[in-house]
Amino acid sequence: MPTTAEDRERMLEDQELIDVEIFNQLVELDDEEFLEGIIQDWFEQAQEKFDEMDDRLEAEEYIELSKAAHSLKGSSGQLGVWKLKDTCGRLQHSGEQCNEDKKAKTLTKEEAIKKIRPLLDTAQKDYKEGRKWMETYLGIAESPGGSEPDIPNPADKTEDKAKSVTPPSPGKVPPKVKA
Repeated sequence: MPTTAEDRERMLEDQELIDVEIFNQLVELDDEEFLEGIIQDWFEQAQEKFDEMDDRLEAEEYIELSKAAHSLKGSSGQLGVWKLKDTCGRLQHSGEQCNEDKKAKTLTKEEAIKKIRPLLDTAQKDYKEGRKWMETYLGIAESPGGSEPDIPNPADKTEDKAKSVTPPSPGKVPPKVKA
């Protein structure tokens, strides 16, 4: 069911998840398609950054984890998803504290893992809350099967590409597939 203008106004009142001033700047552009595109891009980028941060934590690459957190902090801040922005800022700082190349290193690897894993879990929770809010705001319907939203899952892109690409005919150049 689409979200009405009245529903959207109520969503922007007295809530603690979204910075209403920042989000309203996007809404005031009065271009629903543009807003949906920005939010869909954020969904995809966030999932990519979470996957990267998980990989970097496992590989003990804290500076790279810090960079991924910094990137997600910025995009979340641009949408006004302040809880995730704040958590990503703490993740970024924690990763920087474990930099073995700097003399100001303040965390051992063990301390970093103990600190970063809970922060990463909190960031994923904050993302899910922000995503749900955005989906509700945009009126994105849930799929008939249950709680999964009716939007593309970034993790499915590779699988979808593999299904959609057909081998070229002999002598023809294969079509380019966007990465």
